[in-house]
Amino acid sequence: MAQETERTKNAFEQQGLKVVRADFMQIRNILAAIPFTATNDKLWKDFKRTGAVQRGYSFNAANLMPIIADNKLSPSGILLPSYRNQIAFLDVYDKNLPNTNFNWFMGATSGAGKSVLSQSICRSVLDMGGRVSITDIGDSYKKYCKSAGGIYINGENLRFNPFANVTDISQAAERIRDQLCILASPNGLLDDVHESLILEANN
Repeated sequence: MAQETERTKNAFEQQGLKVVRADFMQIRNILAAIPFTATNDKLWKDFKRTGAVQRGYSFNAANLMPIIADNKLSPSGILLPSYRNQIAFLDVYDKNLPNTNFNWFMGATSGAGKSVLSQSICRSVLDMGGRVSITDIGDSYKKYCKSAGGIYINGENLRFNPFANVTDISQAAERIRDQLCILASPNGLLDDVHESLILEANN
């Protein structure tokens, strides 16, 4: 238990919030969690005596009041907290948002949660009946694709027959030649002689 407590304190301190253990203050904390108990003068004096309450600025009080609301963004989408920790939903494809297009960019350090956010966006699109196509580098979405019921195509095991569904080789010869040239030299270093030889082999 002590190890988990220290981890919790460190997590808050990294965000600039100092957390102190309230030893032997269980009854006080239970009473403080009950609505409308702070109106009791004796209990309020106990709060002040034990350091459970502090004065705040008017800015803090105004932002904690429920009469001030943040922008709710979209009627549906990813559930996100707003700046005042209120409920908001984000749908990057919502036409009601002031967007000129649906392009978006995300960048962050390693482990900051880029994949979690993008997977949440993908899940939101799938839940609304949309279709998601992901170009994955590094197998970051392999497990997510399996959990979402999708099809993961691995380039290392991908095989295809360029001659499939060909009924007239003379009409499809140039297309097949271009595909074979890309396979033979992805950097495009083949000259006209090599391309003509591949085209002749197709015929």
